[in-house]
Amino acid sequence: NGGGMCMGHYDANDFPEGQLAQEFTLCDHYFQGVFGGSIANYIYFVSAQEASYPGAPATLLSVDSNNPATLNDNILSPDFFVVNNIASFVFSFGPGQPQLPAQNLDNIGNELSSKGVDWKSYTEGLTAAETDPTSAAAQASDGSPFLWFNGYGPGQSGFAHIQDLSQYQQDITNHTLPAVSWIKNDDMHDEHPFTSSVLVGQQRVLDQVNAIRNSPYWKDTLILITPDEFGGWWDHLSPPREGDGHTLPGQADSFGPGPRIPLVVVGPFARKHFVAHEQFEPGSILKLIQSRWHLKTLSVRNAAANSLVDALDLDRDGDHDLDDRR
Repeated sequence: NGGGMCMGHYDANDFPEGQLAQEFTLCDHYFQGVFGGSIANYIYFVSAQEASYPGAPATLLSVDSNNPATLNDNILSPDFFVVNNIASFVFSFGPGQPQLPAQNLDNIGNELSSKGVDWKSYTEGLTAAETDPTSAAAQASDGSPFLWFNGYGPGQSGFAHIQDLSQYQQDITNHTLPAVSWIKNDDMHDEHPFTSSVLVGQQRVLDQVNAIRNSPYWKDTLILITPDEFGGWWDHLSPPREGDGHTLPGQADSFGPGPRIPLVVVGPFARKHFVAHEQFEPGSILKLIQSRWHLKTLSVRNAAANSLVDALDLDRDGDHDLDDRR
């Protein structure tokens, strides 16, 4: 809107997520995975890799040019990698809208399943999308990030891990919450500009945190709160790149990390009233899961990422020695 929105800001100190950040840990050097839109970052979030669409129609390709008249930012990079938003092969964004073919990239869901670790991806609007993909509720549901991967469509074995958000509270009540969970709220409840509001979205997150906090699961649970990408807001901190003095080899490539976004670490294993300054990205979240369940890393950047263990309080003997952490 004329460039004005990118300079906007909210003072979120008194908002629900701001209060959680003050009570627990805020990671102030956490960056989105891909320098691009939500879908590119959904896919990276669970795979630490970039999706591609070889042979895609030329109408989907960006054009890299020094001439402003021909420069074009589109869904795909000139070499067919996803950099912006495209629907999955499962659900359309609307009639005639392009859909990304099922991706065969390995992902954290595959790795958890191979080790027999129970997991779910709770998605608001999934039932509506299955019932009527053209409904308003379905269109408001961006879906689980796993829906862009082969093996996770309806009728495929992985689809059992993707469940409607309504199942989240039922699993807490029934003591059937899995070891690892992802939650994706729909566009009306995710703080997305124009479709939601910051306060509505953050209250939804607080309700989901409190559902765990008021249950027996709290003492054994770590909750990570983050958006998929920065949404166009300006930030004075440059994204990481090799040679900047703090980004190690392998921690950056031509796709990212992208701009800084918040990550709030909540739970009894989070440091209290703490700001973590280590450089993190979604591969850091994956690395924490991989360390916990002895899984392989999924990419060069995933392997090189700093683990989120450095933001946790896992002290065993009270001396705050980093060697106590594992």
